Amino acid sequence: MKKLFQFLMLITMSLFMTSCYYDSYIELPDDNGGEIPPTDVSFMDDIEPLFVRCAGCHNGSQDPDLRPGNAYNALVPRYVTVGDGANSELVNKLPGNGHPIDVGFVLSAAEISTIEAWIDEGAQNN
Repeated sequence: MKKLFQFLMLITMSLFMTSCYYDSYIELPDDNGGEIPPTDVSFMDDIEPLFVRCAGCHNGSQDPDLRPGNAYNALVPRYVTVGDGANSELVNKLPGNGHPIDVGFVLSAAEISTIEAWIDEGAQNN
């Protein structure tokens, strides 16, 4: 009887151990409020419109010139470390992320994440 119990226990444990598995999962970034940064970010469509509020001060009289049509050449490569959005001077000095003076507005975490994604994707003028 003892051997039968041990045999049944061995079979039960074997079934238990082989029937369990773990699903793989993708860990989502949480540093921007749980939002996933976009891919294929366009400078003209996604990034340049974010600088409309900035162009009030950065209008050619204050560096960098963020007016439409001038922003890309004023930013790349001086303020942008292509492929490294988190360490680019641009990202580290955005309103809401270390801007040196209070400008009365901040960029949201999603907007900053979009700018980082654009830089990480190669900071193309597209």
